[in-house]
Amino acid sequence: MLLVTLEMKARPDKRKELLQTLLAWMGPARKTPGCKGCDFYLNTESGDRFILTEDWRTPSDFEQHLQSEDFRVLCGAIRLLCDRKETTFSAFSKTARTEALERSLGILFEEAFVTA
Repeated sequence: MLLVTLEMKARPDKRKELLQTLLAWMGPARKTPGCKGCDFYLNTESGDRFILTEDWRTPSDFEQHLQSEDFRVLCGAIRLLCDRKETTFSAFSKTARTEALERSLGILFEEAFVTA
């Protein structure tokens, strides 16, 4: 089991777009092999804060997901619609060390935020 959590803050004028993107993105993400669950939550006190959770059967299932077009779409949406300074992630697993996965996510998200 691997639980990945992504916390993000929508840019003030991009909240609706982020909401629509996450809703559309979750359907395909939930059908990814190894995905046990995918949900997102909206902070009711601050309507621009979102939490996305993904539950994966194994770390290798999640690593496959990191290579997918769906994941690239998520990274692009975060880059365009979220405040980078307010975007954090974490990974937790009972069966695997998550430091390497967190480093991989950090590298991927850093790349997502690099602008040409």
